[in-house]
Amino acid sequence: DGRHNWTDVLGRLAALGGEAPAEDAPPTLFSIGNIRISDGLVRVDDRVRGITHELSELGVGVPFVSNLPVRVDVFVQPSLSAKLNGDALLLNARTKPFAESQETILDVSLKAFDLTPWVAYLPIEPRFRLPSALLTTNVELSFSQPADGAPVLSLRGPLQVDKLVLQDRDGAPVASADEVELEFADVQPMIGRWHFTRLRLARPEIDLVRLKDGGLNVLGLMPPPAAEGAKKAKGKAAKASADKAAAALAQQPVEPAVVAAQAGEGATAPAA
Repeated sequence: DGRHNWTDVLGRLAALGGEAPAEDAPPTLFSIGNIRISDGLVRVDDRVRGITHELSELGVGVPFVSNLPVRVDVFVQPSLSAKLNGDALLLNARTKPFAESQETILDVSLKAFDLTPWVAYLPIEPRFRLPSALLTTNVELSFSQPADGAPVLSLRGPLQVDKLVLQDRDGAPVASADEVELEFADVQPMIGRWHFTRLRLARPEIDLVRLKDGGLNVLGLMPPPAAEGAKKAKGKAAKASADKAAAALAQQPVEPAVVAAQAGEGATAPAA
C-alpha cells in the first residue's frame, strides 16, 4: 500500500502531542548542543520497487541548535557522513533555520556514487535504461528566502559522471561516455539561469537511429509532452466511462412491452 512499517508508530507519536498551541502563542525557546550519532545503520526494504538500500557507517553531528534570540543569526553546522549502498556520502551544512531568511548552504560530496538504482525514483516513467553511471561531485547548494522577494536556490561546483551508458527501453545502445564533466558557475533553476564554465566529454559515442516512423531513437527517451499525456489520459477516461455505461445498460431488465414492440417490428398488418 506504499506505507512503511513505521507508519503506525509515527501516528501514535503524533497523537501524543496533545492540543496544538495557539497561533499567537510565543514559541518554546530551547538550546541543544553536542548531538552525535556514530556508526549507525539504516536498512530500507522497498518492496514496492523491489530494491533494498543500506545506509551504513552513519555519522551525524550537530554542535548546537537553538532558537534563542541571540542565536537566531548564528549558523548551525550539522554534518552527515555514511556509505549509501557501499558508496561514500558526505554532507556538510551551514544553516540559520530560525532566521527570516532561512539561509542554508549545503556541501554535497560524492565519489563514484552509483546512480543506477535511483532511476526507479524518478517522478516520471523512465523511457530509458541506465545500466552504468558513477557520480563524483563536490557541489555547493545554497538557499535563501528574502523577506521581500522570491526564494533563491543556486548550485556551484564540479560534477562528473564516469562510465556513462544510456540505452532505450529495449536495451539498445543510445549513448555512452567514459567521462562527462560539468562545472556549475551560477546555476539557479528557479529562475532559469544555467551558467557553466566547463563542459568536457571523454570518448563520447552516440548511436543515432532513424526509425520507421521517421523519428529518431534519441527522441524516444524524452517524456511525452504534457498535452499529449493529457490527451491520452482523457481518451482512456472517456473509453472507461463508455464501457461502464454500456455494462450498466446491459444489466438493466427489459420491459415486456418493449419486447413485444421489438417482436412486432417488420411484421405486416393483415388487410381489412
